[in-house]
Amino acid sequence: MTKFSMTSALGRTRWCALVVLANLFLSLAWAQPPPSANTLVVAVSALPTELDPDFGETTEKGNVLRQVFDLPTWYDSNGVLHPWVVESWELLNENRTYRLSIRQGLQFASGTPVNAETVKFTFDRMTDPAMLAAGANNQFPIRVSLVSTEVVDEYTLDINTAEPTTLVPLRLYVVFLVDPAYYEGASIRDVALTPHGGGPYRVTEFVPAEYVVLERNENYWFEIPDVERLVLRAVPERSSRLAMLETGEVDIAMDLAPDDIPLLQRIPHAKAVSIPGARRIGLVYNQRDEYFADKRVRQALNYAVDWDEIRDTLLYGLGDRLVTYRGSDVCSSPDLLAYPYDPARALALLDEAGFPMDKKLTIDVAGNGGYRIAVLQAVAAQLGRIGLNVEVNVVEFSVYNQMITNRNFNEMIEVGLGGRGVPVQDAEVLKNGVLWHPGGWDDEQAVAFNELLAEMEATFDEDIVCDMTKELEALAHDGAPWLFLHRQLIVAGVNNRVDWQPRIDGQLFFRDSRWVSH
Repeated sequence: MTKFSMTSALGRTRWCALVVLANLFLSLAWAQPPPSANTLVVAVSALPTELDPDFGETTEKGNVLRQVFDLPTWYDSNGVLHPWVVESWELLNENRTYRLSIRQGLQFASGTPVNAETVKFTFDRMTDPAMLAAGANNQFPIRVSLVSTEVVDEYTLDINTAEPTTLVPLRLYVVFLVDPAYYEGASIRDVALTPHGGGPYRVTEFVPAEYVVLERNENYWFEIPDVERLVLRAVPERSSRLAMLETGEVDIAMDLAPDDIPLLQRIPHAKAVSIPGARRIGLVYNQRDEYFADKRVRQALNYAVDWDEIRDTLLYGLGDRLVTYRGSDVCSSPDLLAYPYDPARALALLDEAGFPMDKKLTIDVAGNGGYRIAVLQAVAAQLGRIGLNVEVNVVEFSVYNQMITNRNFNEMIEVGLGGRGVPVQDAEVLKNGVLWHPGGWDDEQAVAFNELLAEMEATFDEDIVCDMTKELEALAHDGAPWLFLHRQLIVAGVNNRVDWQPRIDGQLFFRDSRWVSH
C-alpha cells in the first residue's frame, strides 16, 4: 500500500514550503529591477517543443499559437462565441454546408491577402495525405466530419460535412489560419520552429520547451496591441514562478495554486487574480486493462476519494468536485450529484468485480501539473486507505503528450480539459476517435453515449440539446470513464503595471493586455 499520508506528510510539507517561501519573500529587497519598457514577460509551467498547428493539440501550444495566428471565430473571456476572420455564415444543403463569408481587407503578416483561397489552404493542409503520413492529427476534420471545402468566390468558402452539425462555428475557434505563401514551400521542420500567421504577434525567437519571443504585428487589422514585445518563459517550478514575479523578472506568473494567494498578497508591486475556471481535471481510466473495463472498478475508485478533505487541506477550501465530465452547470440536472465519499461501497464494488488488491496501480501526470500533482498524491493516499497500491508517475510534458497521442499510459492518466459550458463541446471529451479521449471506453453505455452525442451534434433546438445533455451526463456518471476530480481554479500573479485578466477556459490571450501607466 502507498506510504503517503495526506494529512500528515503532505500537510507538513506544504506548511514548511509556505514558511520557507514567506521567509524568502521577506528577506529579499522589495525594490524590483527596472522593467523592460513595452516588454511583457510571462512565466508559464510549460511550453511546447514545436509550433505547427496540425501536429498535436495542447493547451501549452495553443497559448503560443493564439498570439501568432488569426482565428475564423473566437470566444471572449466569458465564453461567448463571436465572428472574427469569418464575419458571418449561413447553413445550406440540409445543414450539411456552412457558407462562410470572409472579412475583406485582411492580410497575413507577410502581406499575403486573406481570402477564400488562402483560408481554404488551411483546411487542405489538415487533410493532405503527405501531412497525415508525417503524423499530422488536426482534430477539426474529425470533430465536424469534414468532407470538403469549396471556394464560391473571392471571399466566400463552403465547408461541407458528412452529416448535419452544429459544431462548425464552435470548432472554427481552434482553426489557426496559416499563411500559404510560407507554408507551401517551407519544410515541416521549419514551420514547426518559425510559424507564420496573421495574428497580433509574430515569432522572432523560439527555443523549444524553454521560451518564445514575439513582436507586435504593426499591420494587424484589429486594434494594435499595447504590448510591443511578448516573452513566454517555461518555468516548471511553481515556487520559481512566484519568486520571479517578486523580483520583477516576470510580469505575470501563471499556473499558481490557491494557497499561493496569501503570498501574492504580500508582494506590494503585484496582485493575485483568481477565477473559477471551466477546465475539467480528472483521471482517465485505461480500459484496455481488463479490470478497468469493468465499470464497478471505475465506480469504486470514485467512491474512494474524499474530495472535501483534499479541497480543505490543499486547495484553500476552494474547488468543487466534478459531477461528470462537465465543468459547467448549464443544462445539467440538479438531481445528479458528485460521487460521495463511501469507502465501504468502494470495497464492496471491488470485491464484486474480483479486483486483485495487490495489483500495482500507476497514475501518470505531466511534470507541469503544478499543485495538481499534490492533489494526485492525495488521491493516491486515499486509495491506499482502502488497501490499493497506488503510485503517482510524474513525466516530462513531451513524454506525457506521447502517452496521450499513442494511447500508451498506465492504469490512469490525469487530464485537464478546457471548457466554456457549451454542452456539445463538453461532451466531445468522450467522443470516440478524438485525441483527448484516450481511455478506450467502449461498453454499452459508451455506445449509447456516442449515439446520443451524434444526435445532439445535429440538433439546433437548444431545449432539446439541454435534455440530451442530462441524458449524456447520466450515462457518463454511471459509466464512470474517469475518476472525476474538480474544476480547476485559475490563479495567477500579475504585476501592477499590467492590466490583464485570466479567462474561464484558462487559455491565454495578450492582444488586449494594457500597460497601466500608458
